[in-house]
Amino acid sequence: EEYDRALLKEVVHHLTDEELRQMFHGIFAQLRPGGICVTCTRPHVVQYPFFDAALEVWKRQQPPMEHYVAIMEEAGFDVVCEVCDYPATLGVEWWLEMVENRFWSTFSHFNDEELSAGIAEIRERHCPAGADTISFTEQMVFISASKPAAEL
Repeated sequence: EEYDRALLKEVVHHLTDEELRQMFHGIFAQLRPGGICVTCTRPHVVQYPFFDAALEVWKRQQPPMEHYVAIMEEAGFDVVCEVCDYPATLGVEWWLEMVENRFWSTFSHFNDEELSAGIAEIRERHCPAGADTISFTEQMVFISASKPAAEL
């Protein structure tokens, strides 16, 4: 089967290096010449209003974008990266409820007591008294991997 485009959104950090290699080699083999594979992920280091232990788990689970680039280039792709910033402002209680509900896999590494302590840390560090909102910069990494066009 051949195709012109592939999109991978926030999945690559769940794969082992061997799985990444197999996947990107497979995508490269199936893409038509000139086709593109776009991978959307997040940076290795983030500025989210997390508690310290969650930031450490994030870093362990989220390789730097250069890691993905190297694997894609190894598969034969021409690769370009772009990091885009998006200012975000959310309600404090909504944000804390999302963390409590383990909205990202990062939070699945904590039991209920650890998560409660983490939420208290977030509230203390990132939520000034009386604040209704919490602001941060969301960053998305876009990695465009192109299969070279066929030579004539």
